[in-house]
Amino acid sequence: MPRSGSTLFRLLLDNIEGVVALPETFFFVFLDNNKHLKLSNPEQKKHLLKNWVNYYTTRRIISNLTALEENLNEKVSKYQDILDITVAQYIEENKLQNVKWVVEKSPPHIFFQNDIKQLYPNAKAIYLLRDPRAVAGSMLNKTWATHNIYAIARSWNKSTQLIGKINPSIKVRYEDLVAQNDTTYTAITSFFNSSISKEEFYTTASASSVKGIAKEFHTNLGAPVATKHIDKWQHQLSVVDREQYIIEHVCKQQMLNNNYAISPFKKDIAFYGCLMFDYFKFVFTVTANKLSK
Repeated sequence: MPRSGSTLFRLLLDNIEGVVALPETFFFVFLDNNKHLKLSNPEQKKHLLKNWVNYYTTRRIISNLTALEENLNEKVSKYQDILDITVAQYIEENKLQNVKWVVEKSPPHIFFQNDIKQLYPNAKAIYLLRDPRAVAGSMLNKTWATHNIYAIARSWNKSTQLIGKINPSIKVRYEDLVAQNDTTYTAITSFFNSSISKEEFYTTASASSVKGIAKEFHTNLGAPVATKHIDKWQHQLSVVDREQYIIEHVCKQQMLNNNYAISPFKKDIAFYGCLMFDYFKFVFTVTANKLSK
């Protein structure tokens, strides 16, 4: 899910020797949006590659887009070549050396795991999850995100159910990550067969010094890793609108499966009223989006 700490996690993983943690590429979202264009058709291939060069994430990642387009037109024969060539140019432009692992962390890719396995059968996965109440509280403060609590909870629940579809994999809870839990640190470093010290791993960099980060959305990245935001949701969610209880109702089983405590509450008329209002608002939005396509 967005707002789960994946950008912070990316910066920490970048501290591991041999690891290049990319900005979000949304590559598999791009492929899905452009599936009507086939590489087997020369004219469609040209359009597909042009669309990738002009894709908003690509423009954030790559400096020399002209060189990228020339490279793609010359070398692409299969879909994964598009991402591989882009990554290679990112590594070259940033003068990165001794790369053993390339990490890609676009949140929507949780819904494209079959495509990932098809194109990259040897891929490994780290599943990062955060308390859905904290995710919702954070999203409510962002203009680009939905503020429909039911929609946020539903998306968290769906994505969390998909954890484990790629193997080998590990699961990391945001709360354990920022608490600098020894078990979590060991699991991550063992996953990369790394001997990096805990102090080195938890060294943070300023967002302004890292490529591809939308700085307006990540103002706290330069600060030391801390647990101060874990319970911030308690002051962000509306009691009147029963937002905490809607989330716990929708996500109950997955929250319990991942050791997130559920608050005891009575499902009164106000709760059902707020739940149904959010639900019908969600259905209306989905239907309107389908009709507009």
